[in-house]
Amino acid sequence: MLNKKQIDRLPKATIDALLSATPGNSGSGTNKEWTRAIFEALVALGKDFNLKIRPTDGPYKGEYLVDFVLWDEGYGPRLACECQWLHWRHPGKEGVGWAFDKLRGVKSDLKVLVFDADFEVESIFRSYLLGIALHYTTEQYIFVQFDGSKAKAFSWTPLHNGVHRRKEIVFELHKANAT
Repeated sequence: MLNKKQIDRLPKATIDALLSATPGNSGSGTNKEWTRAIFEALVALGKDFNLKIRPTDGPYKGEYLVDFVLWDEGYGPRLACECQWLHWRHPGKEGVGWAFDKLRGVKSDLKVLVFDADFEVESIFRSYLLGIALHYTTEQYIFVQFDGSKAKAFSWTPLHNGVHRRKEIVFELHKANAT
């Protein structure tokens, strides 16, 4: 199981790994190539923290509810990750919201959504977070947004257990490799 120091380092390490985990970070590549890049970044992250990736055989190989989970033996899911590359099946804001909705129902310390969007998304996520009471101070939501060659990450950690008011949901912007 992870120790306190590892638990404290995991969110930043996750953000750094995912911000640099694209097919060249150029905005090119198929959905499958992008998902594979995220999977490989999580495999490497898992090795650094002695966490097991699920599904073990790669993307699209037996996922349950979300695309990937980093599992801590003796504890459970430390990280649940859903990827949403916007395409015809779930376009635009509805697709991003639909993908994020899966993470609201998952038990995990870190709930990570990796997606591409060329529009403002914070209001979508805030609305979804306001629509559920199952928030715990032991969780953190991490959002990694790609827009062509640009990438950003932002997060939210519940201030208290239970329902939050709109003014309590303030996202923190992160930069890769920042200290």
